[in-house]
Amino acid sequence: MVLMQACKLNLPHSLRSSLEVNSLLFEHSSNTLALMHSDSSILLFPSLSPFSSPSTQSQTLIPPFSSSSCFLRLQSTPNSSSSNTRVIFLVAGPRHGDSRVLLRFWILHKTNNINMFVKAKVSCNQKGFVCDDRVGVLVDLSHGISVKLAGSVNVFAMHSISARKIWVFAAKMIGDEVDSVSVKLMKCAVIDCTIPICSITVSSGFFILGECNGVRIFPLRHIIKGKMKKQRDYARKKEKKTVLQNCGACLENGECGSSDKNCKSVVKLQSVDNGLGGKNIAFKESAESLSNGYTGKPEVNNPAAKHKTLKMKQESSAGGTFFVGFTNQAAQNQKSNMNQLFSVKAVSIHSLSQKKFLILDSVGELHLLDLYSMSPGSEIFGQMRRLSHIIKVQMLAVHPDIYTRTQTFWVSDGVHSVHAMSVSDVEVSLNENEKSENEEKQLQISAIEAVFASERIQDLIPLSTNAILMLGQGNIYAYAIS
Repeated sequence: MVLMQACKLNLPHSLRSSLEVNSLLFEHSSNTLALMHSDSSILLFPSLSPFSSPSTQSQTLIPPFSSSSCFLRLQSTPNSSSSNTRVIFLVAGPRHGDSRVLLRFWILHKTNNINMFVKAKVSCNQKGFVCDDRVGVLVDLSHGISVKLAGSVNVFAMHSISARKIWVFAAKMIGDEVDSVSVKLMKCAVIDCTIPICSITVSSGFFILGECNGVRIFPLRHIIKGKMKKQRDYARKKEKKTVLQNCGACLENGECGSSDKNCKSVVKLQSVDNGLGGKNIAFKESAESLSNGYTGKPEVNNPAAKHKTLKMKQESSAGGTFFVGFTNQAAQNQKSNMNQLFSVKAVSIHSLSQKKFLILDSVGELHLLDLYSMSPGSEIFGQMRRLSHIIKVQMLAVHPDIYTRTQTFWVSDGVHSVHAMSVSDVEVSLNENEKSENEEKQLQISAIEAVFASERIQDLIPLSTNAILMLGQGNIYAYAIS
């Protein structure tokens, strides 16, 4: 028997804005709720418990202007505990009187045993950045109409629609991982956009672009690793002297033993490598850590190696990048540059598990993307399957869960109904005889519960695998199933 728990979220009236709330964001490791208002200001509630009143002492108001925002988690090692994970709230927007993008970083910090967001001190030694602790980080990228952000663990991406570029960044903490508020920022890649982009997502080691008729997958490992510029490290080399011609008064080591300044000795100096072969092992190791989403090793600042920003085109196949279409015909249309006016667009992409993603298209259909490889470490492939359902989905809320075989997700028609659905985690078969059978299993989803709201639904976000927050006409409701 499925039980449903529901409540209206009671936010404190003392800091509650009279402005309308347009959308919501929620960060699961810190239970932080972000309310986006109609004037683009943002209100943050850390350590929120939906079924109890939040504390009024730990709220943070971020003033306008904001075009896009996201949460970013910083971890120094894989599987870091929640106490060693730092949560960043990142806001991108225009700066008054400037065409460049302004990035503002707010970090969750414990002060007097109270969790609250404070301004982070951000540094970046690359060209095109101006860091100011009072204002934020000015990025040499045109803001134009709007920008979009997407963040995950240690990595975030920013898409400028007007500039037709995507910048991919890595970030890490500086100093003490628990108490520090200093963050190091590094631009890793610039992607030139050649075709329209409908959505962007960073999750599970992949950077995914929602395009017309499908999605494009970039393995983060290759994007973050970028390229290295080798520099000669003289401290790791030694000189070997060889006497080619001795004047008779010189010693075997090539040094003159007489006081004659006109010594005719000929000495050859050779630089001998110390066995490292000119490779910067420290930076290479750090790059490997970055590619896995972890940037905790201090060797990344070694002056003997400089990270070179990777530059590539959107349709490039370098680094294992590939496109997966909704259907074979759709993929052919996309490749032949046909009229995109009536193309189906991937408008929302959510991680369902480590290698599975749910995709909502512009006509209200759901698709399941499976990523797989023939063997560990080999090339990655993708398969797209359409999920059968009755309603035309307008909103999709998914909380990834890698520990269960059956994942729960929530869909809404964008009017008054919300439905809890489940899909089984069936592995992709590489055997052609079993392929069709597995495809049928993947196409089947089950309805668990339905919620009918009295207010028109504006937004839907996941709290956990079995719980959501729903934004109505000015009111926020929490629902959970058990």
